[in-house]
Amino acid sequence: MSDPRPGGVPAALERLLHHAAIGPCTVLGTHYSGRTGEPVVWELQDRYGRRVFGKTYREQLPFAREVTAYTNLLTTLGPGRAPQLLGHDESARLIVTTALPGTPLRHFRLEPELEAEAYRQAGHLAAQLHSQPLPPDPVPERQPWAEQRAEALATARELRLPAEDVELLADAMEFEPPRLPPAVCHGGFGPRNWIVQLDGGVLRLGLIDFERTGVSEGARHDLMRLLFQLTPERPELRQAFFDGYGRQMSEEEQVAARAYAALDCPSALAWAARHRDAEIHRYGHTMLAQLRRFT
Repeated sequence: MSDPRPGGVPAALERLLHHAAIGPCTVLGTHYSGRTGEPVVWELQDRYGRRVFGKTYREQLPFAREVTAYTNLLTTLGPGRAPQLLGHDESARLIVTTALPGTPLRHFRLEPELEAEAYRQAGHLAAQLHSQPLPPDPVPERQPWAEQRAEALATARELRLPAEDVELLADAMEFEPPRLPPAVCHGGFGPRNWIVQLDGGVLRLGLIDFERTGVSEGARHDLMRLLFQLTPERPELRQAFFDGYGRQMSEEEQVAARAYAALDCPSALAWAARHRDAEIHRYGHTMLAQLRRFT
């Protein structure tokens, strides 16, 4: 599908809106980073004043992941915890969803008690996702660890990281992490995709953006991010998350998360450099700082 036209939507989106019994909509905004492979999002309002979102993907895999998440997984999260899928078009790689009221947590300044409550609810939602029955599709084969390690270290050298940081990463990835039970993971779990709604001082947190959702290990993505990116300096938020999650990470999970953090760190820094993404740049250096503490 082509890029959005000023003041309008592509014909495929118009057809899907009609098919989903939504009808003509006013365009409130278009969200497109311009980055290769990222979706284009239209924020729309129907004739009754209700907001909906249209989202088109340049690649098949994230489209398929998001449709699968909406159709098979998210109803168990409970009402108001995720958008609802109103329709999708396989040929155009296009979906239409309801709008989830609220604001991403990354844009919120909350009092400490409410911030801890947001992390507690995030932990509860993560536990619900991780406990879902696995889909019938086979778990993807993992690239040999030695190859993943070599690629990550090559990226670190291309970034011209200090020699001591490259050595730190190499040591953290020396051994393949223990194999852990697979689970349904969000894949982009964090304040960018945690939607907070406050009503009379009562906080409610929901999730958006499921194009990375799939079968993995909790320590590979969701829990690794929590441990190494989101809460290094905030032990009270970490504890609130695991209170909601229902348990602490096992020793094996922590060992695996450390290796995965080292694996992801170079690619995160490379992404941040290419796209001038200050938040991802900060995450990359936070992971390095945490890895130093784990030595």
